[in-house]
Amino acid sequence: MTPTQRRAALRLADALTGVGFVANDLNLAAALLRELAAEPVQEPVAYIDPRQLAAGYVTLLCITRPEYRSYADVAEGIHYTPVYLHPPQQPMRCPTAGARPLECGVSPLQEKQMERLQYPLNHEWHAAVNRHSDERRAAGNEWRKTRFMYDATTMADEVPRMVMLFKQERENALPQKHQQCSMQAPVPVKDNHLTCCKGVNTRECPHLLALDKIERCTPADVDTAKAWTCAAHIVSTGGDMMGEGYLLCVDDRMFWDNVHASLAQ
Repeated sequence: MTPTQRRAALRLADALTGVGFVANDLNLAAALLRELAAEPVQEPVAYIDPRQLAAGYVTLLCITRPEYRSYADVAEGIHYTPVYLHPPQQPMRCPTAGARPLECGVSPLQEKQMERLQYPLNHEWHAAVNRHSDERRAAGNEWRKTRFMYDATTMADEVPRMVMLFKQERENALPQKHQQCSMQAPVPVKDNHLTCCKGVNTRECPHLLALDKIERCTPADVDTAKAWTCAAHIVSTGGDMMGEGYLLCVDDRMFWDNVHASLAQ
């Protein structure tokens, strides 16, 4: 629930409590609103410039507060649209089907998507591995012998992203434009495709091509199998040495090439 949604829910709950001749029903509605208002408040992770949206493309602006936008934007009355990381933690209540409640908007046949690691797990997991590694090193053990634990944290975050990328490539939905930052104009991406951090085009990888022959499964299942297979191969052959990600599309490569060129100046 966003801060605006919480304030609206609380205002409605206060207005409905104990009102009129249908007080019981209204009180139940007010109780539900208060329950929803108790959900964790989410802060925006980025903002969308409406001028870009109108032009047919979107760049997420990594600004922590909308008031940090330029004075020119304020003068023009530009209002950025906040972007939130994920839906509310608690599902909305819907009428039940039999004895089993359903979540709003969720079909029994809807694909389940893997989620990347969220805070605090992504931080606490890494911190626990750091402590364990320090203790082992103090006892005279090589830190390399705990590297697999760091690989596990990386893999847990990379695999959901890889599933998403394999799906986008399968559906020809990889980005067609690349924009390094909000201050630069977008440029077209030619033949966008996936390449692993070992330099192999995923369309030509014999291990991944073998998985296209999986039977009695959905295309999404095959995407998942490819992601885990690719991740296991990368980890077993030294990992992502450059830290750019297990899988890169062409616009990712354009981003990193620009970063490296900038750092080299």
